[in-house]
Amino acid sequence: MSDSYAAAGLSIASSEEVGFAIEAPRPVPPVFELIARLGRVGEAEMWEVFNMGCGFVAVVPDAQAALEASSAGGNSCARSAGSG
Repeated sequence: MSDSYAAAGLSIASSEEVGFAIEAPRPVPPVFELIARLGRVGEAEMWEVFNMGCGFVAVVPDAQAALEASSAGGNSCARSAGSG
């Protein structure tokens, strides 16, 4: 764990302990299709480099509370996967 994460009181779990799957991705903005076509960039590389407009993913213990807090702040968000 890096010192900056430790100083902020955060811990990062190893990939063996935590995982995620995006089961319902948001629609891909048309600009990414243009980049892929004109740049001759494959789909896997587009997802790895640009994340196709997803923004970021937050893994939280209470998805509903996180959605409500984010929406109250004026953000566009959606639940993509989860167990609860």
